[in-house]
Amino acid sequence: MNAIEERLKDSLGAVAETFPAEAVPDLRLPARRLALSRRLVPLIAAGAVAAATAGVAVALPDATPRHRTPQVTAVPPLGQAAIPPRYYLAAVVPDRIAVYETATRRKVARTSIGGVTRLAGTGDGRTFFAMTDQGAHRFYRIRITDKGKVAETTPVPVKVESGSVVAFAASGDGTKLALVLQLGVTNGTPKPDTMRGAVEVADLTTGTTATWRSSAQGLVQSVAMDPTGRTVAFDWQTLGRDHVSQIRALDVTSKNTDLLASRIMVRTATFGAVSGPLAFSPDGRSIAAIGQSEKGGVQIVRYPVTPGPRPRVLLSARPGGAAEFGALAFDPTGTNLLFEGGGYPVSRLANGTVTLLGDRKDADVESAAAW
Repeated sequence: MNAIEERLKDSLGAVAETFPAEAVPDLRLPARRLALSRRLVPLIAAGAVAAATAGVAVALPDATPRHRTPQVTAVPPLGQAAIPPRYYLAAVVPDRIAVYETATRRKVARTSIGGVTRLAGTGDGRTFFAMTDQGAHRFYRIRITDKGKVAETTPVPVKVESGSVVAFAASGDGTKLALVLQLGVTNGTPKPDTMRGAVEVADLTTGTTATWRSSAQGLVQSVAMDPTGRTVAFDWQTLGRDHVSQIRALDVTSKNTDLLASRIMVRTATFGAVSGPLAFSPDGRSIAAIGQSEKGGVQIVRYPVTPGPRPRVLLSARPGGAAEFGALAFDPTGTNLLFEGGGYPVSRLANGTVTLLGDRKDADVESAAAW
């Protein structure tokens, strides 16, 4: 060991002595697992049973993928930045929407819409979209005033062509919604030989929709729109033993209606194919996604949209925490990340520090969030 290494060792030892032992939790890595959305796990299981009854072999995703992820480096995740004043967060509590002032965590409003299952925000902290699922998918636009009052709760014209909506996202200007559809599911019963993913983009100004369907069997469970509304990112997972997990980018101006003609952004998003939400940064140059380390730990990872910079680990799930995440969203500065899951309630991440958002009394019942 040379003199420089000796000095580094002494410096690290001195820093370590400043942390009390009780401040450092025991490291307990969760077992390697394949996490699919709550809605699709029973569908896939039912599909396997149906296929077995019909004499069709169905290969479910293998938790040991054949690919390696891009190298991930643990670096300081985000620059320190204050939440903008009068910036609001919406959360489903438990089936209606509560609105909080983010900086103070004070609940300022509550909407009257019932049966809300999913939320999406435009990133401005004032405009949200809600989806209800009471026999049919319905969508609403919600606007919050500067003082935190609900100024608008308006139904928006979104015609779901077919399939079940498992996720949706809004463009930054609030004029488009991107929906993830699971095809090959009828009345909650999957048809394994026809199970495919689809992305539908609804233009709220014209009332028109465009749909891209996968040409191969597989699942799409997450979606995000870049700030311009021109690019839709989605996760793609195959169902065979040679499991493939990708984050793809779809140009919504493309005339090719095959979803798999889209560009691959991240060839293998995870080691264990943990599914979760996606979030574009405000400049559209990176995307946050859920990843899994080689040792089985679940992480939030920030991937570059174009080749060059290395992916960065933003946060690792708490030891023993649930692997599933329910929300990811950047604020307009790109330095604060809203998230929920991995053992954390609805929180924000900035400069490696996690801060609880919303009302502590609601933390156990919040199931979706956006800003």
